[in-house]
Amino acid sequence: MGRLKHQTATANRTLQHNGKLNTLVGGAVRRSYRYDQAGNLIQTADQRSGVLDYVYDKLGRIESAVNKQSGSSEKFAFDPAHNILSDKVSDGLKDTKGLSEHLSDRHHISRTKGRNIGKGNRLEAYNGTEYTYDALGNMIYRQLPDGESQYFVYDTENQLIRTEIKKPAGNTEIWEYAYDPFGRRLSKERKDKLAWISTEPKRTHFVWDGTRLLQEYTYKGSYTYVYTDQDSYEPLAQVFDNAKDGKQYLSYFHNDQIGIPREMTDQYGNLLWYGEYTAWGRLKTDERVYKEVHQPFRLQNQYYDQETGLHYNFFRYYEPDAGRFVNQDPIGLLGGDNFYQFAPNVNVWVDYFGLIKEHGFGIFSEVQNKGSEIGNGIQRHHLNQSQTFPDFSRNDGEVIGLKGSAFKPGTPHNAAHFSLDNFYDKYRNTGKMPTVFRYNIALYKSLRSAGVGRIRSFVGVIRAMKEQFRNKIRPWNKLPNLPNRTTKRPGACNK
Repeated sequence: MGRLKHQTATANRTLQHNGKLNTLVGGAVRRSYRYDQAGNLIQTADQRSGVLDYVYDKLGRIESAVNKQSGSSEKFAFDPAHNILSDKVSDGLKDTKGLSEHLSDRHHISRTKGRNIGKGNRLEAYNGTEYTYDALGNMIYRQLPDGESQYFVYDTENQLIRTEIKKPAGNTEIWEYAYDPFGRRLSKERKDKLAWISTEPKRTHFVWDGTRLLQEYTYKGSYTYVYTDQDSYEPLAQVFDNAKDGKQYLSYFHNDQIGIPREMTDQYGNLLWYGEYTAWGRLKTDERVYKEVHQPFRLQNQYYDQETGLHYNFFRYYEPDAGRFVNQDPIGLLGGDNFYQFAPNVNVWVDYFGLIKEHGFGIFSEVQNKGSEIGNGIQRHHLNQSQTFPDFSRNDGEVIGLKGSAFKPGTPHNAAHFSLDNFYDKYRNTGKMPTVFRYNIALYKSLRSAGVGRIRSFVGVIRAMKEQFRNKIRPWNKLPNLPNRTTKRPGACNK
């Protein structure tokens, strides 16, 4: 079945970063996994954390995670809409000092005694933490059990752009975030006055390779990431270019069965870092053998923000304490009935973009690819056009529903084809063939020209790329074929 069952990594006798001889007894990594007949992970045995047993309900939702050796346990219950239920539900919303300055309209907030789920599956309380949302379903306030208050501000695309964090000690941290048009986070920066006396980086810049984080850099230097495969989101290695000493350091990630980093070692196999996680992916043990190590990854394609405790998950932010997203799914019902749910569990499910859960490497399609007509005037539009990719299976290809006929001007379906035809025209008479990468950019523009939203268009490109990878087509390859024009130019007739 391809499931991971055993992991072992041994260390050599080498010098530590402080110059002392380092020998790791038993190796840096030793871990095993057991699964039930449904493929659910039911047990992990780790040389450091011990044996952890998992129990699931009939829907595959995690019910408990128990470590008998340490005595620690986590237990969960859910309502029919897959909302996690708290064992510490508050009787009412606390009147927090300063909240009224940020939240002028509280009429939408409701709380029923004995419940922690509000309208639209919005989590209002969970184990001592309280939440408030705006009219669009974005979490705009969170009060933690220790008294820390967090305020969140979003742009018109519902992307988090500012956070104000009021610490129990009285000081306030202010962070701002910036994104590119594709939703990729480009930077985060601390803006409050105390930022300049902190030794931690005040500004972090991010560089992307498609939808994967390629590099981040601060005043300390740059971190470059390598992944296990060219279409994978599991980190394999980290290259740190240290601005202080001008040297380069290579580290390796050791991931569990679902791609979560559990250990980091240097190039000789010496342990640098190891961590333990809760059942929903929050790092609860952060053990740094080498104190300068940097390990920002959590669940696949998630980046940990220390200032808030949230995980940046491309199009949304994930809260690992409650195991759900902090705002509604941008693709709506395509991602599931519950707009905040991550998945039944994080042991066999992943969500690379904060849009839709996938089991292993499953591919989702918006519509079934059978015939051309869906209904209500909507037709299937192949993301990888059959004349451009003639060897792709038309029956199994990735499609999206667009209104109208591809040959009827004025319809969204025709607009998408017209946009692609204009892209092809640039190359038809030159004798040159564009790359697949250029096609994917043109595909995004064609979907936007058809009236498809920014996020859904981007998801469409991701789906097209996955189909290309399945057929061993890479972005740097030339297009297999340049088709004839299928739409009419203004004032001209089609051949």
